[in-house]
Amino acid sequence: RRLMRFSTRLWRYKTAKKTLAVLTKNSITRSDFGKEMTLMECRKNSQPQEHPVVSLFDDEHFPARSAEELIEVLARGKDARVERIVSTGQTTPEGQWYDQEQDEWVALLTGKAELTWENGEKTPLAPGDWLLIPAHARHRVTFTSEDPPCVWIAFHFAR
Repeated sequence: RRLMRFSTRLWRYKTAKKTLAVLTKNSITRSDFGKEMTLMECRKNSQPQEHPVVSLFDDEHFPARSAEELIEVLARGKDARVERIVSTGQTTPEGQWYDQEQDEWVALLTGKAELTWENGEKTPLAPGDWLLIPAHARHRVTFTSEDPPCVWIAFHFAR
């Protein structure tokens, strides 16, 4: 029985360590089993620290200029999630709109960006700016700076 417990723990540790390596290398948020895991869960599972500290500005996880922005789930709850988004010039494709099921509180930490609303109004954002986007408020990201990259924190939640 002890051997079985030890084997299970060893398997969990190896799986978490392997998942962390994939996350660190590719900055993704899925484990080998298709179960969504947050970056913090993977780091916590593979580090001996009880409360690991991770920087939102960790250059290791910034993408080089690419077609897609980096989205990392930092924490998840029953009806909420916190994401770190790194944009390097990406915008919402013409004719497409975000129409989200949940409210979204978003803050721009670095870079410059602009949102355009369905009614044509534009909202420029600079470092330190934040706003609350109500559920189903149709909007698009029409500009993000490449250098410096845009680092966003987004909190999605249901009221």
